[in-house]
Amino acid sequence: TYADGSRENVTYPPEIWRKNDKEFKRVIASEKEIKGIVVDPKAETADIDVTNNSWPKDEQQSDFDKFKKSIKGK
Repeated sequence: TYADGSRENVTYPPEIWRKNDKEFKRVIASEKEIKGIVVDPKAETADIDVTNNSWPKDEQQSDFDKFKKSIKGK
């Protein structure tokens, strides 16, 4: 997502994992200011930790915090 509100979807082939199956690095060059990045927004990969799929980090409530909040509302 860019600062002007526009979005771009970039898809990389699965072969990117051939050289290193633990991490993948890519430099993103853009003339527009980047406001945010989401990796795998359609959940097409087998990712067990989706908490690190966005920049800036998307703060998510834990299940425990959600439970506490639901109890307070009663």
